[in-house]
Amino acid sequence: RDAERAELVRQLDAALSGHGGVVLVGGEPGIGKTRLTEDLLAEARRRGATGLVGHCYEMQGSPPYVPFVEITEYTARVVPPAALRRLLGDDAPEVARLMPELRRMFPDIPAPIELPAEQQRWYFFNAFRAFVDRASRIAPIVAVFEDLHWADEPTLQLLLHFAQTTSSMPLLILGTYRDVELETTRPFAKVLESL
Repeated sequence: RDAERAELVRQLDAALSGHGGVVLVGGEPGIGKTRLTEDLLAEARRRGATGLVGHCYEMQGSPPYVPFVEITEYTARVVPPAALRRLLGDDAPEVARLMPELRRMFPDIPAPIELPAEQQRWYFFNAFRAFVDRASRIAPIVAVFEDLHWADEPTLQLLLHFAQTTSSMPLLILGTYRDVELETTRPFAKVLESL
């Protein structure tokens, strides 16, 4: 896996210099996708980046955005509260849609703006991206999304939203997926081409 690791390190170098991207690591179960991404996360942390991991699960009816929720919950546990509140900024009401516990942590977060559904999704995506962008300017971020072949459509749409702007952010997104479980009925199969 030397060639693959070298390519990931090249992508990491670019992200650390402010030109992030999205890299997908596909293969059959047990081939070493997770090991490869864990190695890169360790390298990223050695270089001062924040390493985050979110998982997609094979469950019917699981809530949307689960890997983003996991990453946000981890961030809320490790970032000091005052710094987290500053990072949330004016986007706090939208980020709190994803993680309602933020309202208990910060009672000053106002209610989100009510908008029509499609406009609401776009507003939420932009607010969450702005929050991540601010965080990545403090310390570059490497975020791993495990098992994207099981991802729900809202998660994939938010991931696509990030993919359009990572080139100007110190953010590297790694996504793992099982290419042998790529079912055309699952949302990931449709999104894979776009990514």
